[in-house]
Amino acid sequence: MTLEPNMKRVLVAARANADAFAAQFRIALPDHEIITAVPDDGLPIPYAVVGRPLPGLLASLPGLELVLSLNAGVEHLIASGEVPAGVPIVRMVDPGLVDGMVEWVAAQVLAWHRNLLVYRRKQDSKSWEPAAEKLAHERIVTVLGAGALGGPVAAMLATIGFTVRAWSRTPRDVAGVTTFAGRETLAEAVTGADVLVSLLPA
Repeated sequence: MTLEPNMKRVLVAARANADAFAAQFRIALPDHEIITAVPDDGLPIPYAVVGRPLPGLLASLPGLELVLSLNAGVEHLIASGEVPAGVPIVRMVDPGLVDGMVEWVAAQVLAWHRNLLVYRRKQDSKSWEPAAEKLAHERIVTVLGAGALGGPVAAMLATIGFTVRAWSRTPRDVAGVTTFAGRETLAEAVTGADVLVSLLPA
């Protein structure tokens, strides 16, 4: 098989929903060949779209020029040495993913903070004694990870009124949030926290 001069191959190697992702890439890139498996013809595959690729996959691709990660974090690709030296890694940060995470964390933290789960159990037992209440600023929430997901989550919690800390491996600035960076500050970041939200790379 030969490719047209301007046609390039894009390998979609997501472990889940690879065909669905490939269909979207075919719509967006109609002039390129979108594949979900590596052919044995040896032709270049300059672009790879991956979630958590199988060991050795990326290193085996001929002519690899760029890796697009479907995960917000790319540490697993860097740490494993899966990506050949000199090949850039691009993170895909979908606004819908960020908004969904912000909403999910808000729902969970507020449900705990306003005793919704406590009252749900009381409802089952027909017990209506009031639970102890606090205002948001009296609660300390520590967010572990202050990147593409953790940063917006921490900022949202601060906007609600919680006392928010955010810890990350490298220094970050998040409006309204006390930030910590480096392994040596982790204990300080979590000490005394009422809630821990982990958005660290898996």
